[in-house]
Amino acid sequence: YDRNPSYSENGQFIAWWSMATPGNEADQKRLFILDTKTNQKVYLTQEFDQNVDQYVWGEDNQTIYFSSGVKGTKQLYKINTETKLISQITKGLHDFVLCQKQNGVLIGEKMSMSMAPEFFRVDETTGVETQITLTNKSISDNIKMGEVQERWVKTTDGKDMLVWVILPPNFDKTKKYPTLLYCQGGPQSTVSQFWSYRWNFQIMAAN
Repeated sequence: YDRNPSYSENGQFIAWWSMATPGNEADQKRLFILDTKTNQKVYLTQEFDQNVDQYVWGEDNQTIYFSSGVKGTKQLYKINTETKLISQITKGLHDFVLCQKQNGVLIGEKMSMSMAPEFFRVDETTGVETQITLTNKSISDNIKMGEVQERWVKTTDGKDMLVWVILPPNFDKTKKYPTLLYCQGGPQSTVSQFWSYRWNFQIMAAN
């Protein structure tokens, strides 16, 4: 299952997603490139045990920037198409779901369970993020969010499983609260740090 082709800036290379298992629409999204001059195909992410989500070519025709899910979050990465070296750019409890690189500037769309999507400028060397849009500030400044906690629990087969705990606003640990167990996704997707206008965890917790 091959999809989402994209040419490099100079038109020499074409990149695309490829899924290996026939009939599995949620198989691992692997990244390939083809050199249109030599017709050589290269599997770039063979040693990378994660999906390659939205991706863009860099202006040097040698770097590809992409988002990828890891431990219940989505982070920005870059890969050198000649060496296959992959570097993680961002870290933290958030989802970076889109990125663009133009004129030496890397821009990403970032969200979390406590923040609707906004655009950030990202320093690809240090990972420092600078928010450049405040689209929802007038609303979020007047809403109290509940605390979001990252917890790891042991499964019955001895594995470590990540769960998110979203507390209601003004949570009092001396009181008892009803609990909603929310399970959705796998194996197609994780319950990551996404902000949803349909399944909003902050609204669930607040009620």
